[in-house]
Amino acid sequence: MGELEESRPFCAHGCSVMHLAQERHPVSSFEMRISTRTGKRWVSVSNLTVESEVGPYLVHLLRDAQAEHDTLDMAKGLIRLSSKGEAPSPRRKDAPALTPRQREVLKLLSEDKSAREIGSELYLSQATVRNHIRAL
Repeated sequence: MGELEESRPFCAHGCSVMHLAQERHPVSSFEMRISTRTGKRWVSVSNLTVESEVGPYLVHLLRDAQAEHDTLDMAKGLIRLSSKGEAPSPRRKDAPALTPRQREVLKLLSEDKSAREIGSELYLSQATVRNHIRAL
């Protein structure tokens, strides 16, 4: 049993993905959070529908996506902190402020854009975008 990003249950008997497959509709990839022995993790799920004599057989192919979610959560948190316009707290005096360009890159990262897409949108080379990301 898993849950989607909106915390709705997923992957139970009679799940919505199986219904789509049974009705011969295309089934797209998605991300879901699963429970493991070590805690909850995000996984990317690709679906493969195989026709059989008794109907479609649905195979879920899982790939660990926790690192991407951790990075996006961190980016969103940094955007919230940098957009408040407040001075850093006393215990964080050594924390450097983000430049306006770094905030732009961070915002686009939080929207799940690639370095190529960010570069195209901000008229920067991919190398420059990667440098901004490293500086974050």
